[in-house]
Amino acid sequence: MKIIVSADGRFHTYHLAEQLQRRGHLLKLITVDPKLHLRKYKIDRRKIANFIFPKLLAHGLIRGLKMDRLKVHYSMAQFFGEWVRRRLEPCDIFTSWSGFALGALPRAKELGAVTVLVRGSAHIEVQKELLEEEYSRFGIDRRTVDNRMVEKELQEYEETDYIQILSTFTKNSFIEKGIPEEKLIRITPGIDLGHFKSLPGKDDLFRVIQAGCSIQKGTHYLVQAMAELNLKNAELLLVGGISDELNSVLQRYEGYYTDYGHVPHFELYKIYSQGSVYVHPSIHEGLAAVQAEAMACGLPLICSTNTGGEDLIRDGVEGYVVPIRDVEALKEKILYLYEHEEERRAMGLAALERTRIFTWDRYGENLIKFYHNILK
Repeated sequence: MKIIVSADGRFHTYHLAEQLQRRGHLLKLITVDPKLHLRKYKIDRRKIANFIFPKLLAHGLIRGLKMDRLKVHYSMAQFFGEWVRRRLEPCDIFTSWSGFALGALPRAKELGAVTVLVRGSAHIEVQKELLEEEYSRFGIDRRTVDNRMVEKELQEYEETDYIQILSTFTKNSFIEKGIPEEKLIRITPGIDLGHFKSLPGKDDLFRVIQAGCSIQKGTHYLVQAMAELNLKNAELLLVGGISDELNSVLQRYEGYYTDYGHVPHFELYKIYSQGSVYVHPSIHEGLAAVQAEAMACGLPLICSTNTGGEDLIRDGVEGYVVPIRDVEALKEKILYLYEHEEERRAMGLAALERTRIFTWDRYGENLIKFYHNILK
């Protein structure tokens, strides 16, 4: 079984390619990243085809010339997709990230491959609807997806043989939009457990943590919940910096949260280890890896239904799943963990233990089973 993997960036692409390499199935990895960025992955450099021009051009146009991010992203996808199409060769399976596969899909089928489209987020129309509705609630006029990219992905969904998605939430979004369930395969990705561990706490503060804060990630609902609870000996720690648009929404809650700023990814465990609970009330995610990473540091998880978190935890065992935009539900679960320290610690230990099943090796095993099944 020979497989070609194509993607426009890291995501979990390189873990996927690494797992295929280990099992002798990787024919080629096609990417926009330079080989230097892949050195920590055990992938044969001779099997890597990289086309860095679109990425360099995109960075230059967005940062240097301050061009429209969505238009540049679409153009980058066009450049890269055509380059991939020209470099395909006979294989058993061609798997590509959505938005960058349209031109290559028919060519891969001509060469005899089964095609698998990887979608890291919800169905693109659901993503667009959720995010634009959220921005409009706060009077922010922002396009979240180029309409041409929407049309392109819809065509990809139609042309591909299978769509690989990450969570139950994303699967349901495709079914809601009329994609047949038999065309969908859900495989939960792994996490780098070696980089996330629990350290002893330095104080007895009840500390709620969220990383990667934004309007998309529902940070404003968490801040509102903590402000209304106004708990003693408690802190809300927002990690990763606060954008201007989020800051404009949070102004009324000044003093109810701490902006911790940017932390290098593999240093996050030091912050998580000082927390009591990790909360991720996103409006839209495919499957937010930060949730499992925080769990690996011994934190119970409170997440929304739209984060993929329900595929990581069992509700009431390792944490809680709440509806999106539900401040009262957030308050109820946070308050319970605040008032029940013993149960909170038990949930944290259960969360840590639960993450042991989310390894990249297990992901690779599930992926290979899927590939064998579709080739039968």
